Amino acid sequence: MSVLVDLMRYRAQKNTIVLPHWNRVRTDGGVFYNPSNKYLQALADDNQKYGSSLKLFICPELTGNKYRVSGVNNYATKCYDASYANSKANGNDATQTTAANQPYTLQAGLPGRNYIGNPNNESCYLTHPTISFGASNPWTVEVVLNNNVGNRTGSNSGSIAGNYTGLDIAIDGSNSGKIAFYNGGLNNSSKSYILYAGKITIYHFLYNGINGYDIYVNGIFTEHITASQSSWIFSLLNRGYNFKQASIKTYEYAIISRALTASEVATRS
Repeated sequence: MSVLVDLMRYRAQKNTIVLPHWNRVRTDGGVFYNPSNKYLQALADDNQKYGSSLKLFICPELTGNKYRVSGVNNYATKCYDASYANSKANGNDATQTTAANQPYTLQAGLPGRNYIGNPNNESCYLTHPTISFGASNPWTVEVVLNNNVGNRTGSNSGSIAGNYTGLDIAIDGSNSGKIAFYNGGLNNSSKSYILYAGKITIYHFLYNGINGYDIYVNGIFTEHITASQSSWIFSLLNRGYNFKQASIKTYEYAIISRALTASEVATRS
């Protein structure tokens, strides 16, 4: 499991927290799985080294969320962003006001790691303020997810992140579970990632701003995908443009405005 979850739970010793985030969530009516000072402090300590490069960090269990209850199910209406720049919250919270489009989440306070997602292949998603990168600007998308797409076909492919207007990072069920970077055209991984189906897995997707993408799984480099330079815009979680349905549970989602080094990826895995 990601250092940004287990480390927060077990290693942290400090008992002070970043009060602005705590107060922002609490004042807004949001909840935490475990509102422990030391976990939030560890979160801040781990992310602080990235400074203003960290544009968004969502982890429903630890950064807080809001949800709607319907029968025995809970549906996410908001997940709070815990990224800060110059001690000020970026406020890139992910939300969904349309009930039919709200993804599942766990009830706050229940044991287990919380998530947002579509465990039964629904098409629900969250939106967040647009985060844009020019064609020569590197970035990293970090996600901890449980992918149940497997080797399904067609619309059962799973979007991880993207936007409405033509951008998508996805697990392509119609192409043997390969990773797809869709930006007007497809750039697919050469490897299949079906073997990770049903397992909580840490993915790092890096764009170097020059000649394509690198993929790391659980801290280990798996492959480079050569592609032309292209601009990227992120505004959706669990949905993109080309792939919409997703049998995916997302436990953590982060966007960093540079390509992490291999050692940084290993540290965060």
